[in-house]
Amino acid sequence: MKINVVGIGPGHPDYITPAVNSVLAKSDVIIAGRRNLEAIDVRDKETIEITGDLDALKKYISENYKSKSISVVASGDPGFYGILGFMKRNFDESDIRVIPGISSMQYIFAKLNLAWENAYLGSVHGKDDDIVSAVKLNKHCFFLTDSRHTYNYIAGLLCEGGMDYCKIIIGINLSYEDELIISTNARNASMMKEVYNLSTVVIINDK
Repeated sequence: MKINVVGIGPGHPDYITPAVNSVLAKSDVIIAGRRNLEAIDVRDKETIEITGDLDALKKYISENYKSKSISVVASGDPGFYGILGFMKRNFDESDIRVIPGISSMQYIFAKLNLAWENAYLGSVHGKDDDIVSAVKLNKHCFFLTDSRHTYNYIAGLLCEGGMDYCKIIIGINLSYEDELIISTNARNASMMKEVYNLSTVVIINDK
């Protein structure tokens, strides 16, 4: 039996694909973060909330996936800075089935009517990236952020690198009712007082 690794899109149920819903409906066990569990139908399912204890998660899946249909749920697409990397490091690739989702990157580029095939796609969510070099070399850049590497942090780096003119689009709570998309420049973004954690950032360098 395969371990399903599924992406449920940016958050709103409208962006969960029929293929993902079909797999989840047939699953015995759904493993997901709290917010993702709230976004899907888990009635009559065994549910496990993903916390920081990934060793326990690995142990549970290893002991049960041959007898139960297990789906591991990720926000966006599991292959775009998602849980797929963890799964491939810990399980045989032949035991994994990936069902893609719509990533936050795809969502915000669509909202902006921008093509992304030539964009730099990066993440500073729990990791570092050479943001300044990426923006210098690419007209369009996208970054996932975290509570430390916020859009203010990114904007500050651009200002230090002499690129305060760059346009920054900040996506907060994408696809939810309280969605907020802010368009400004690096200088203004670096001085914004309100900090939104886990936002997405699109940077446009027209020079």
